[in-house]
Amino acid sequence: MQARRSKYPKWLLDPDNPEIIRSLRNIFNEVKLYAGKTFKELEEAVEELNRDEGKEEVRRLRLEAAEFLTESSEVELPNFLSPSDIRQYVFSAVWQRGSGFITSHESLFQPTSADIFTDAAKYFSITPEQIENNLYADTPEERLVVLKAIDGEFQFKEIICAINFIRLKKILRKAARVTIQLPSRFSAHSPYVKIFWLLKRNHLMYDINEVEGALSLNVTGPYILFTKSTIYGNRFADFIQSFLRLDMSDWKIIVELIGTQFKKVETSTFDNSIQKYFVSKEKEIQPKEFKSGDEEAFQKYFTRATDNWVLEYEGRIVRLEQPNGEYVGLMVPDFIARHVQTGREVIIEIVGYWREEYLKRKIQKIRLIKDKEVFVIVNKILSIGTMQEDDLKNDGVKLFYYSNRSELKRVATEIIELLDVDRQNQN
Repeated sequence: MQARRSKYPKWLLDPDNPEIIRSLRNIFNEVKLYAGKTFKELEEAVEELNRDEGKEEVRRLRLEAAEFLTESSEVELPNFLSPSDIRQYVFSAVWQRGSGFITSHESLFQPTSADIFTDAAKYFSITPEQIENNLYADTPEERLVVLKAIDGEFQFKEIICAINFIRLKKILRKAARVTIQLPSRFSAHSPYVKIFWLLKRNHLMYDINEVEGALSLNVTGPYILFTKSTIYGNRFADFIQSFLRLDMSDWKIIVELIGTQFKKVETSTFDNSIQKYFVSKEKEIQPKEFKSGDEEAFQKYFTRATDNWVLEYEGRIVRLEQPNGEYVGLMVPDFIARHVQTGREVIIEIVGYWREEYLKRKIQKIRLIKDKEVFVIVNKILSIGTMQEDDLKNDGVKLFYYSNRSELKRVATEIIELLDVDRQNQN
């Protein structure tokens, strides 16, 4: 009988596999002897151990365990200092004295004057010895191995997931494209805003389309850029890593990799079940995070005042079009109010931020929404301007005003009454 083939790549390590955990435990029993020593010493020890290791998979795992330690160990200094902060101060002091950039670690030059370390120690409120000993504490030659255990036991499932990310990051350097397929709406815990924020933070190139009621997000991989960019590749991998950690379901991801033959494209398709290989802890449903207290207060007042309407926070993506029907983008509204029986939907936006550029962009987007009723709740202290307000009214947008958070209760009641009256008129 032929063994059933796994739908996941062979290079993925299963965090629940006791054999892999046992191998990793043995490896950590070896490397823990180097706790407190430099990474250079650890690297030399791993190289020596691998010379006598007959199993290729163990050699690879030993190297990756050392790489995990390199990435996860932090330099811990008093007062939340970093070695780069210390170097900047010391180098500046040396330069101002006209001595050039010289340190006690460069034998070709005179050692740095002790009084510079003393001055730096006073400035950072630590000892001169801590200044000198940690000047290069974040470099591979002097950075120390830190082994963190919880309750005396290493969390090997978390380490296996971290090693899977290390492997994934190397593979994604050959990625031509990643296509993420998302439903057009989520009933709870919408990931839309987080996803777009991650794309923006990592400065990635992407496009998004609606296909048969679903959203297709195409993110450009580093392999098809005109100039190969390590920075872009790292940001691309960081985005995928952050995406896999989002608490959501009903998504599919398609990775296109350039194979060994440059013209060949290898495609792999995954769904949310792959998360167990990258996220070790059981997913917990977290309470929704609101961008502002006004949004949270409005949802509370609205939900308490009606059983006929359900309020979804950032739960939909709305298409934006020019008057001629030209597609210009997508928008994630603050709220979608949906009638329980009829399914009728209206958009509710809260404008509670004062910057003029933000107001202009918000108003432009609202005017481009088609085939949807839009209610806009505006803080009175904002200066929208008569012309802009009239423009919104002419587009059939209903405006509501409030002065403080407690007044949102009145606004929520007014909107619900208006929605119910409109429904009665339609009947």
